[in-house]
Amino acid sequence: MCLSVLLIVLVVASKDSRADKNVLWSSKNESIAKACDISWEDMLGFTCECNELAEVSCKFSNITDVVDLDIPDVTTRLDLSHNLLTNLEDDFLVFPYPIQQLFLSHNLLVAVSSFTFSSLHILEYLDLSHNQLKSIDSGTFSNLSRLLTLDISHNQITTLDYYLFPTTNRIQRLVRLMYLDMSNCSLDRLHVDFLHNNSQITELRLSKNNIDYIPTTALYDTRESLELLDITENPIVNVTSHAFHGLYGLKTLVMNSMPTLVSIDALGFHDLHSLQILDCRMNPNLKHIHPLAFRDNQYQENLAELKYLYLSGNELTSISQDLIKWESLIELHLEGNPWLCDCELSWLPKLAKLESSWVYDLRCSGPENLAGILLLEAASEMDCEITLGMGTIALLVIIVLSVTLFLILCYMAAFKEWPHCIPRLDIFGDLGSRETPYFNLNQISVISSENGDE
Repeated sequence: MCLSVLLIVLVVASKDSRADKNVLWSSKNESIAKACDISWEDMLGFTCECNELAEVSCKFSNITDVVDLDIPDVTTRLDLSHNLLTNLEDDFLVFPYPIQQLFLSHNLLVAVSSFTFSSLHILEYLDLSHNQLKSIDSGTFSNLSRLLTLDISHNQITTLDYYLFPTTNRIQRLVRLMYLDMSNCSLDRLHVDFLHNNSQITELRLSKNNIDYIPTTALYDTRESLELLDITENPIVNVTSHAFHGLYGLKTLVMNSMPTLVSIDALGFHDLHSLQILDCRMNPNLKHIHPLAFRDNQYQENLAELKYLYLSGNELTSISQDLIKWESLIELHLEGNPWLCDCELSWLPKLAKLESSWVYDLRCSGPENLAGILLLEAASEMDCEITLGMGTIALLVIIVLSVTLFLILCYMAAFKEWPHCIPRLDIFGDLGSRETPYFNLNQISVISSENGDE
C-alpha cells in the first residue's frame, strides 16, 4: 500500500516538474512502443507519437524547451515543428541517432549553435523554416555531408556568411545538396561564391527577398545541375541581356508578382537552352518583352521551344510572333493583359487553331472601337492596312525634298567639272544672263553632233 502511494506521488511530482516547461524527455532504453506509450504521454503532459518506422512526432505540443532529449535509439525521423522552441543547445542531440529527417519549422528559434547538428552525420532533410533566425554560424552544417534538402525560408536572415557553404576541409559540406529554399529571408545580396562547390543543386528558391538583380555570377557553379529557379517577389526592374548566362540546364523559371519589373530585354533569356516552363505572371508593370528575348544572339533564327508559358496578369499590350515557337506549347496563358488589338497582334487569333492554346477568353483593351471585345471576335476588324498619319506624311515630304536637293547638288557639281559634256538645264527660265552658252533640252542632240564634228 505504501509502495503504491509512493509511486503515485513520484508520478505526480514528475508531471508537475515537467509539464510547466513542457520539456521533451523519454528513455532511449525503452522500446519504441513504450517510449511513446500512453503512460509516458500522461506523465509528460503532451503528445508524442511513434510508429513502426521509427518516426517520432511531437508537433503541436507547445514544447518550449528540449532538455536531455532521449528518443528511441533507432529514430529515423523527428518532428518538433509547430512548437515554442526558442533555442537549441549544443548537446541537443548528443547521441548519434540515425535521424535522416529533422523538422524544426514553425518555432521561435532565434539562433542555432555551430554544434547543434554535429552528431547527425546521415541527416538528409533539415527544415528550419518559419522561425526567427537572423544569422547562421559558418559551422552549423559542417558535418551534414549527406544533406540533400535544406529549408531555411521565412526567417530574418539578411545576408549569408560566405563560409556558410565553404569548401574547406573542416567543412566538407553540402556537396550533395539538391534542394535549397531561402525564400522570404530578407536577403538583399548573395555572395559571389556562396554556392561554390555545390554543383548538385537542382532546385533553388529565392522568392520574397530584397534582391534587385539576377545573381548570375553566384549561380554559375550550378550551371549544369540547376533545373528550377524561383525569384518571385524580388524588386528586379529589368531582365537585362545575358541575365541568366551559363544556366544551360535550367528547365523551370519562376518570376511572379514582381512589382517593379518593367521589361525583359533582348537576349534576356540567353543560354536557357533547356527551358521548358516560364512562369511570369502577375507582374503589374511588365509592359514589354523584346522579340529577341529568347535568342542567344541577334542573328539567331531558331526559336525557343517552350512547353508551358504563363504570362497572365501583366501589363502587356502586344507580343511578338517571333518570340518563341508557339506551336510547340502544351499550355499557354495570356489572360489578364490589356491587349491592343491592332495589326501587330493580328497573328494571335490564329493560335486558336491549336488545341493547346488559351486565347479564347482574351479581350481587347484597345483601340477604342474594339475595347472589351473578345480577341477572336475582333480578329476580322484588326486593320492591317498601312495608314499614314500626319507625322508619317511630314517625314515623307522631308525625305523627298532631301533627295531632290541631293540630286540638284550632284548635277551642279557634275556641270562644273565637265561643262562641255553636261547640258545646262533651263530650270528657272531666262534670267537675263547670256554670258555663258545656254542650251535647251531640245538642243542636246544638236550640240552632241556639233561636238562630234569638231
